[in-house]
Amino acid sequence: MLLSDFSILIVNLWARCVEEQLFAPIKELVSLLTFTMQLPNMSVTQRLVYELVAVAENTLYMMVNARMQTSDGDISKDPDYQALHTSVDSTEILLLVYLTALACAGSPEEEADGVGAGVPIRTGFWQRLSLDLVRGILSPKQPLRDVVVMLSLLCASVRPEGIGPVDPNGDAERVAKLTLDYVSRLLNHPPLAARSPRQKHAISNAALQTLLAFTSSAFGINQVATHAVVIDRLVLVLSVAVNELYDQDISIELPQVGKAGREMRREGDPLSASEMGSDAKGLCQVISQATLLLYTLVTDPRNSSVVDITSKSLGSHGGSNRYQIALCRLSCAEEDLVLEAGIDTETADRATELLNLLLTPDEAKIIGEAFVSGE
Repeated sequence: MLLSDFSILIVNLWARCVEEQLFAPIKELVSLLTFTMQLPNMSVTQRLVYELVAVAENTLYMMVNARMQTSDGDISKDPDYQALHTSVDSTEILLLVYLTALACAGSPEEEADGVGAGVPIRTGFWQRLSLDLVRGILSPKQPLRDVVVMLSLLCASVRPEGIGPVDPNGDAERVAKLTLDYVSRLLNHPPLAARSPRQKHAISNAALQTLLAFTSSAFGINQVATHAVVIDRLVLVLSVAVNELYDQDISIELPQVGKAGREMRREGDPLSASEMGSDAKGLCQVISQATLLLYTLVTDPRNSSVVDITSKSLGSHGGSNRYQIALCRLSCAEEDLVLEAGIDTETADRATELLNLLLTPDEAKIIGEAFVSGE
C-alpha cells in the first residue's frame, strides 16, 4: 500500500498543477507515476484509479479542446498554448492510463470499503473513464500517437458484459454502438495528421485490431455484427485497399507481408520521399485484417445467423458490388505475382469462402473465368 499511497500523493500534486494552471511539473509527475506503476510491489487501489483517471482526463481534455480550436490540430506554434504544448505530453498521459488499465485487469478483486467498495477494480476503471474522452481522442485533429494508444486502450476494455467505458445508466449497448462508431470511422476517415500512405495504413490497422479484439467476447461480436455502419465501412476499406494494391507502381520493390510498423512520428516532422510513396506491407495487412474480420463476423457460430453481409454493404452506393469485386480479386490472387506477393494464402482462402457464401456456384464460375481471362 505504500507505493499506492505515494502514487496518490503524486496524483494530488498533478491535480493541483492543473487547478492552478502550472503546467511545467506535469511531465515529470507523469513520468514518476509511470515508473512507479511498473514496480513489482505496486498494487492498484480503487482510490488511486479514480483519482488518477480523473486528473488524466482533465489534463487530456485541455489538450483535446486546444487542438480543436486550430485548423489542423497543431498547437505548437500557437502562443496561447505554448506552455501547455511544452509541458504536457498527451501521449505519455494516455500511456499511463493504458498501463493503469492493464494493472486493473490483473486485479479483479473487490475492495471491502473506501472508494468503489464492492466493485471489481477493473470495472471501477471503466466506470471512471469517460466516453467523451474516447470520442475526443479519436476525433480528426488529434495526434496519431494518441489515437493509436486510445485504440490499444479500448482493446483492453472487452468484458463479458460490454466494451468501452461503463455507462452510468447501465446501457451497455448504447456505449458499444457509439464506441464502434468512433473506431470504425477511422477506417475511412483517418485523422488529419495522417498524411502519408504509411500513416493512413497504420491507423486503419490499429482500428481493425481494435474491432477484432471486440469480437473476442459474445457481446462484442454481436454488437459489431449488428451495428448500422461497421460492416459497410469494413467493405469500403477492403475495397479501397484492394484497388490501391493493384494501382501500385510495379517498378517499386514490394516487400513481403508482415506486421505494420506502429511507430508514429511527431506531427510537424517532414515526410521523406519513401514515406510518401508505396506502403505495400501496411496495405497488405489492412487487406488481411479486414478480410479476417469480415470472415469472423460471417462464419462465427455465435452470431453468423444475424449477419447479412449483402444488405449491410448496401448502406452506401455500390457497396455490394465493391464487396464482390474485392473478394474475387483476392480469391484469384497468386503469391508468385509481383503486386499480389504480399497477400498470404489464408487471406485468399478466406476471401474464397466468403465469395462462395455470397454467390451461387454458376455465378462464382463465371466471375472466376472473367478474372482469369482478364489477366
